[in-house]
Amino acid sequence: TTFAAVRAVGVGMLREPAYLCVDARGRVYIADPGAKAVVVLDGVSGARLATIAVPGYPRGVTVTRRGAIVITHDSPNGMVVVGPV
Repeated sequence: TTFAAVRAVGVGMLREPAYLCVDARGRVYIADPGAKAVVVLDGVSGARLATIAVPGYPRGVTVTRRGAIVITHDSPNGMVVVGPV
C-alpha cells in the first residue's frame, strides 16, 4: 500500500521533531529535542497552540485522560507534568 501526504503541518515551526501523540480533542503534541520543547498544534488547522519548554531534550510525550501533558526528557533525566495530575 502506498500512502501520500494529505498536507504538511508544522513546517518551519520544528527543528528536530521526534516523538508525538494526539489527544482526544485532536491536538498534536510534538516533542522537539532540537528546540528542547514540546510544540502543540491544532490537528485541523495545523496552527501552533503552545510551546512548552523542557529542561532537557524531550524523548517522549503523552496526554493523560485527565488532560495532563507528561514529557520525559534527558540531560538531566527526568519528567515534566503540565496540567492536572
